[in-house]
Amino acid sequence: MRKFVQNTVASIRNEEGYMSVVAAMFVIAFIGCVAVVINQHQHLDALALARETSFNAARAASQELDEDVFFDENRPAIDSAAAIEAAERIVADVPEASIETLDVDDDSVIIVVSVEAEGILTNRTFRGTGRATAIDPNA
Repeated sequence: MRKFVQNTVASIRNEEGYMSVVAAMFVIAFIGCVAVVINQHQHLDALALARETSFNAARAASQELDEDVFFDENRPAIDSAAAIEAAERIVADVPEASIETLDVDDDSVIIVVSVEAEGILTNRTFRGTGRATAIDPNA
């Protein structure tokens, strides 16, 4: 009987060691999954910020009307210089954002904004790009 108890205790100790290894592997895998989720969230945040910034910049730029064309020709037209300045002002308010392209003509604004974000758990830099177009529906 004594031998049986010793074997049972030894067997339990071996199983405890095995379970400790399994538990440690589970914790490492869980932390890895959390890291992947956080990094993906940062990438999606960068994309969302780029998209929102480009929409706001296009909207602000398209609202800058050229009063001379409006009163002389009786049609709305975008003032290019004021539109570029308005778009740059909106993008400047977002420190992570920068303008890649900005095209302005009389009846449309096309802007591409990029946002870079540093990863928290990795040294990877995430880059999101947003493109927006504002068009005069009367053109």
